[in-house]
Amino acid sequence: MIDELFTLPSTIERLRQGPLTKHLDAYAAAIAQQGYARHTIQTQVVVIADFSRWLQQKHIELQELDGKVVDRFLQQQRQKGIRRGHAGILSRFLARLGQTGAVEQRQKPPVMNPRQNVTHQFRRYLLQERELSKATLQNYVPFIDQFLSERFRNKTLNLPMLRAADVTGVVQRHAHRFSPGRAKLLVTAFRSFFRYLRHRGEISLDLAACVPTVPNWSRSTLPKFSHQERYSVC
Repeated sequence: MIDELFTLPSTIERLRQGPLTKHLDAYAAAIAQQGYARHTIQTQVVVIADFSRWLQQKHIELQELDGKVVDRFLQQQRQKGIRRGHAGILSRFLARLGQTGAVEQRQKPPVMNPRQNVTHQFRRYLLQERELSKATLQNYVPFIDQFLSERFRNKTLNLPMLRAADVTGVVQRHAHRFSPGRAKLLVTAFRSFFRYLRHRGEISLDLAACVPTVPNWSRSTLPKFSHQERYSVC
């Protein structure tokens, strides 16, 4: 898989160093199946390869790898211009190593139903890749959890089934009950969630564009669509 993503022999040689080398191809193939774009996969591979070389330099064995080791690496890399999202990449990679038994999982993950798993993954994405504050997460995630609970009540969670009517419907049912400020938080949360789902390949429609704008309407007035939001699936 790595040989398909990169062409220069010198680059491939640099990527294949350290104790994580033998796991890179399987990881790249796994996230490719999840719908990640080629350039995104390349970025993740480079970050993991940098971490692998660092482990080699520090003489840290694979069985010693845990979250604390990752934190040490990230702290040392910040002065070199570490980019947003690297923490999330390494966290997902470490989780995969635990799932495959390559490293010991220090804690068993909690058992979650499909809806809880989606909101948990979205929360982790906001925290680790978007690097949003925990206060922002506390505002965003409950909106998403409520939406999924309403849409798939007593039904199997099926994200590809989501349509524009689901998006406009939930905003129209709930936004008018909130202050303008909180209503704007609601639509921002939904736009972020649907962009995330599309980036992950969970949905194919651009539902983020279907989320109504929120002017400073009165409590009796429903939100209106912008000119751009009338396009496509909306």
